[in-house]
Amino acid sequence: MTQIELFKEVQDVYEKCKIHFHQIQSLTPNQLNWKPSDAEWSIAECLQHLFTTNEYYLNLFQTLKVNSSELVSDEYEFKHRFIGKYILDGVKPNNSRKIKTSKNFNPSFSSVQKEILVKLTSQTEKIFSSVTNLKNINFMTTSIRSPFLKIIKYNLGDTFLIVFYHMLRHFGQIDRVQKNTNFPKE
Repeated sequence: MTQIELFKEVQDVYEKCKIHFHQIQSLTPNQLNWKPSDAEWSIAECLQHLFTTNEYYLNLFQTLKVNSSELVSDEYEFKHRFIGKYILDGVKPNNSRKIKTSKNFNPSFSSVQKEILVKLTSQTEKIFSSVTNLKNINFMTTSIRSPFLKIIKYNLGDTFLIVFYHMLRHFGQIDRVQKNTNFPKE
């Protein structure tokens, strides 16, 4: 996979996320906060979890400086690191395995306001803008520390994919909540 192919994959997943954002725009606060069970998250809690998690990455991406000596061509070959590939496979939507999140990234279990959708949409646009600004630096040599366990590092390319596939995975969770037979009509 070349670096530009990786960027196009990130862009494709981002576009899918935008479609999901659009699909849930009209949900009421009641629908956003409805939980299928006490052990499952509401749509708003999924959104709050994504916002909290993505805030870490957005701050990192915005502090990365592009050094002209690190610039590479679009055809530069990209390879996943083992740990990055492992995490990426875990957050992809087709992985049905449940993954526990760190307490720091759990949503508050109170009523979440509809503004979380606006905040997350804006944040996601900023993240993609940061990805676009960084698309010509070497995705393999720039490393990011995991927000969950600081001793784990993965490269920038894996990080971009992890962020957007993680969002897509939770949009799948949101779809399942909406398809629940007890989901409120308004």
